[in-house]
Amino acid sequence: MRWERAYPPDDEQAAAARRDADRELAATGVAPRAREDALIVVGELVTNAIRHAATEFTLALDISPERVRVEVGDRDTRPPVLVAADVDATSGRGLVLVAAVASAWGFATADLDGVAGKTVWAEVPREGDADRAGG
Repeated sequence: MRWERAYPPDDEQAAAARRDADRELAATGVAPRAREDALIVVGELVTNAIRHAATEFTLALDISPERVRVEVGDRDTRPPVLVAADVDATSGRGLVLVAAVASAWGFATADLDGVAGKTVWAEVPREGDADRAGG
């Protein structure tokens, strides 16, 4: 099942995107632990799109029995950068969190509706969700 929605690059849209994603994940029966991990990914990728691309962005969820794939597309071709934030830094840990909860992540540059941009994606496994939920 694929779900997709576009958002303007406003700070409050990060919360709206997380709420929309949570509703879709719950409606399709994604178990709590996988849903939590997918929402971490949604929050971090959407926040990066708002802060760094500052363009309209698209959030897509591709939900299969094996995994949840989160994709955030924007109109900025600069690649995402995984950095090790200083312990005193108040930001810069987003992709580290994504890498920690996702089984895989990456990005691709492409034309989105005739405009150059990129899509950053991450996959969260659904198998073993019941095993992880308790511990």
